[in-house]
Amino acid sequence: MKGVTIAKPKRKSNYERACEDIEAGRVTEYASVEDAFKDLNILI
Repeated sequence: MKGVTIAKPKRKSNYERACEDIEAGRVTEYASVEDAFKDLNILI
């Protein structure tokens, strides 16, 4: 159709998605790398 365009939704950047994760509480902090590996069941 003449004069009609379809707008694509704007994709969020990685930074925007990361900020949303922080706000939603989907971030885990560890005191050390060893603690993170233990939680993920990775043997070092």
